[in-house]
Amino acid sequence: MNTFFRVCLAAVMLFTLQGTAVAADAQRPAVASATTQVNEADFQHHYVKVTGQKIHYVTAGKGEPVLLIPGWPQTWYAWRHVMTGLAAEGYMAIAVDPPGTGYSDRPDRGYDTGAVATTLHKLMNQLGHKQYSVVGHDIGMWVGYALASDQGGSTLC
Repeated sequence: MNTFFRVCLAAVMLFTLQGTAVAADAQRPAVASATTQVNEADFQHHYVKVTGQKIHYVTAGKGEPVLLIPGWPQTWYAWRHVMTGLAAEGYMAIAVDPPGTGYSDRPDRGYDTGAVATTLHKLMNQLGHKQYSVVGHDIGMWVGYALASDQGGSTLC
């Protein structure tokens, strides 16, 4: 199994485990944890205009780019734990707020998977990433599938 496939699989597994932990934590009262490994100070928030709409994204790390697409109605923040893992392994994690979520604009139309995939592909091209990997969760994977199908020469996973 090649290294990149293992990283993609690990990202999906980490996200799944994180979601399970969040569900379990929802049953307990919130308590501050001294062992939190997320260092959001290392994350960099950015905005870019893509076809006239503002898209918010957050980056961590340096290296080969990995586009992280959250499910509906999640935002980039759903990927925060995965981002630290990818960055530690030498990848540049790029987590987005898809159109209509988080700090991204809310256009009147263009929410189908193909339109969102096109917007995110244009985002990656504007950032200078001609080839990149894609990891999605929930509806984000539907968008990732459309992106890989429509832009097969640019996507690696």
